[in-house]
Amino acid sequence: MKYSYCFYGETKVVDSRESENGSFVRKGRKNVKCGKRFMKKENIRR
Repeated sequence: MKYSYCFYGETKVVDSRESENGSFVRKGRKNVKCGKRFMKKENIRR
């Protein structure tokens, strides 16, 4: 996945929270090159 600000592909997870019902995880990620932060929602497969 390339980040839309600087198009650099490497990111680092800095925060992770599971939803109340456990169906997805919200991950705070930080771009390694430019330092911008963003949130990503990932579904949990069961």
